[in-house]
Amino acid sequence: MSSEPTDAADAGGHRARLGQLSQVLELVAPALLVVGFAGALAEGVAPVRLDSPFSYLFYAGIASAFVAVYLAIFLHEDVEE
Repeated sequence: MSSEPTDAADAGGHRARLGQLSQVLELVAPALLVVGFAGALAEGVAPVRLDSPFSYLFYAGIASAFVAVYLAIFLHEDVEE
């Protein structure tokens, strides 16, 4: 008998890791948004301009929020009822 995981077990492992990634991004996104926005304002730079490293944090927060939402939708649509 081989101890290799089956395709179904392997797919379940990937789903679990993607679910964890979605949860981590949901936690990280607000922190990046707040730090990026507050830091850009403290430097006197608009958060939407790329004049400051804080602006990059702000955009990373927006991107991680979008990825978390779409990843959660993708994982939810893939569940059979």
